[in-house]
Amino acid sequence: MTTRPETTTPHETTTPPPPPTTITTTSITTETTTPTVTPTTITTPESTTTSTIPSPKPCYCIAPSGITYKCGDSWAVDCFNYTCTNNRIIESRKCLIQSKPTCQNDVVPRLVEDGCCKKWDCDCQCEVYGDPHYKTFSGTAYTFLENCTYTLVEEKAPIHNFSVAVDNYNCIPGYKASCARGLILKYKSNIVTLSIVNYKIVSKFNNMQVNFPYENDGIQLESTGTLVKVFIPAIQTRVSLASYNEINIRVPRSIFENNTQGQCGVCGGASCIRKDGRNEIDSCCDKTASDWIYADASKPYCKSAPQNVPCSEPPPTPPPCSSKPTKNNTILCWLLSSSIFDECRKKVSLSDYEAACQYDHCMLNNTKLDCSSIARAAERCMENNICVEWTKHTNGICDQNCSEGLVYGACRKGMDDYCQAGERKSGHDLGEMISGCFCPDGLIRADKNSAKCIRNCTYCKGPNGEHKEIGETWKYNCKNCTCSKSTLMEECVGEERVTPSCEDYQTLVVNNATDSCEIPHCVNITCEHGGQTYQIGDQWRDAKQPCHSYSCVKSGINEKIQVCPAQNCLDSHKVWDDNKCCYTCKESCVPKTSNKTIQIEDCSAVVTVTECEGQCQSGSSFNSNSGSMMTICKCCQPKTEEKRIATLACSGSNTRRFEYTYVTGCNCEDCPGK
Repeated sequence: MTTRPETTTPHETTTPPPPPTTITTTSITTETTTPTVTPTTITTPESTTTSTIPSPKPCYCIAPSGITYKCGDSWAVDCFNYTCTNNRIIESRKCLIQSKPTCQNDVVPRLVEDGCCKKWDCDCQCEVYGDPHYKTFSGTAYTFLENCTYTLVEEKAPIHNFSVAVDNYNCIPGYKASCARGLILKYKSNIVTLSIVNYKIVSKFNNMQVNFPYENDGIQLESTGTLVKVFIPAIQTRVSLASYNEINIRVPRSIFENNTQGQCGVCGGASCIRKDGRNEIDSCCDKTASDWIYADASKPYCKSAPQNVPCSEPPPTPPPCSSKPTKNNTILCWLLSSSIFDECRKKVSLSDYEAACQYDHCMLNNTKLDCSSIARAAERCMENNICVEWTKHTNGICDQNCSEGLVYGACRKGMDDYCQAGERKSGHDLGEMISGCFCPDGLIRADKNSAKCIRNCTYCKGPNGEHKEIGETWKYNCKNCTCSKSTLMEECVGEERVTPSCEDYQTLVVNNATDSCEIPHCVNITCEHGGQTYQIGDQWRDAKQPCHSYSCVKSGINEKIQVCPAQNCLDSHKVWDDNKCCYTCKESCVPKTSNKTIQIEDCSAVVTVTECEGQCQSGSSFNSNSGSMMTICKCCQPKTEEKRIATLACSGSNTRRFEYTYVTGCNCEDCPGK
């Protein structure tokens, strides 16, 4: 189909007589004065006569901006071209006639707007599905069975800092096969990770889990429950992960042409690319794919994964199939050649998906994995605005699990309507067909981010922000609440309990009393260790771990581990500290304990303290280098010590905490000044 540009009827502006001033053009400035009539004398051999010939009338235009242009000048403002002709301004739209293109890989061309005109653009589309199978930007299909993390697409020359990596894993234990467990998307300085966990997709933005819909720094995330889409408007890029291990990447050719590399190949170029930029033949993609290993700290074994595999290495032998897939056996691949895909096959080639489905089933004998290739084929149909409701033909094998209250729906073009401030709002237009989990017919979402479906909007909210139906009652903070039928708002009556202020060593808790009234109160924070209960400020040790000391703080148990100095002596020469953690090798230099009375103002206590005591080597020896005697002096000094807390008893039954240093180990060291 050929589209004509948007045009505007030429706009003519009549120009008044010229003023006796300077006329300004885009490139020329000339001085013009009021026109005069100059007599011209014509002489002939017979006679002489005099006649008057008028000068040409000046031709110029004055634009709305106040600038004066002479006839023949052209200029552009915003989305329009202007020309000065016969003292008139002629206006026309800048849009050019463009025919609808045919895109690679059966991709449907899109109409995009550049701020002035609509024009056609093709997306470069790359797909991953099955165990896994790939389709590059240029439509080359190949199978790659490694379970590491690989770069699917990245910019050759970074402009937007955009890339997508696939996280593969062994999805069928005991078989050399892998599936796409998730993806890692980078854009500018942000990272989006999508991961499939128990058939549910977990989405994180810069390592923080998000709810949908979500938007941050030019990145938009939308979920249908079975599929998460990432859209980046600035670069018109769409990336999605579906619960059957399907990844789809669509980037505009007008932005990324010849500037991508990775397992997806070059947008608008070759499919099989080496890391050093070399292009290989299309049959070598399963070898070049190994070059694009992605550094993943969770997969240390991938450091030894094969790379730079030569194209000459033979491809893996396709698995034999004992029977052709039919409707009567357990292989679901027959659906792709059945009548339910007839309309789609007129626009999209499904042979690659059918071959991938049979490959997976024959190699793994796993019917569940058939769903991935079929689901991806159905998505390609929806991209071409053709709906294929295939799951109901799989005897429940490929059914999607939706959250309670939601039902699976195929080929939807918009998200569910939802309530906001008591009013019904229209769901987001998806722009294309999509499948997922939606509210049953006649119901809408309680709010934009809610998974609860309701029939009517109200303003009523429960204590946690949850939607409340008209007439619904509940209790909160010792009040009886009702969603009023007349005001559509919650109305609560009863005595409100005051929330107490807790001490530093306490925390606020709420217990449900027998009357269902939530009573907040303060309780002391305690720590549990080894079957014992400790209060804030308590310190203790565990005989099983003599080098570990513990204290109870507000955030929980604080553990410290004492590091012993390196020693090397016979067991009979080892002198252990009081905690049986560290030892010294000097029997004569050891900690000696004694009791001391600590007195601070009117507070006192008797505490056990230690001091280093013992004999160390001293004397003199002959120095053969200097020919003189050398003095040796070692003193018994603290080697290791720790802080201890003593509780002093004060008058009036009060107590006071006192911190002091307790020596746990001694050693012979050079005497001070020596």
